[in-house]
Amino acid sequence: MTEKEFQFAVETRQTLEFPYDGKTYRLAYEKDDDGKKCIFFGEAFLTEKFSSFRELMATAKIKNHFLREVIKELSL
Repeated sequence: MTEKEFQFAVETRQTLEFPYDGKTYRLAYEKDDDGKKCIFFGEAFLTEKFSSFRELMATAKIKNHFLREVIKELSL
């Protein structure tokens, strides 16, 4: 998957689940307590909240690697 394809999935709010290195990761969306749309990403049931695609790509990690570094290895 390219970063552009991943960005499209995030911008169109597609819920994704994918395996990576023996664990399942999930990308989902919800509103926070203030009603703002948020992105949730991480191992299934251990997700972290991100406010934007930019923040997600800057800080989200899979194991010891940034998501942006392994995104090309993902097949969704």
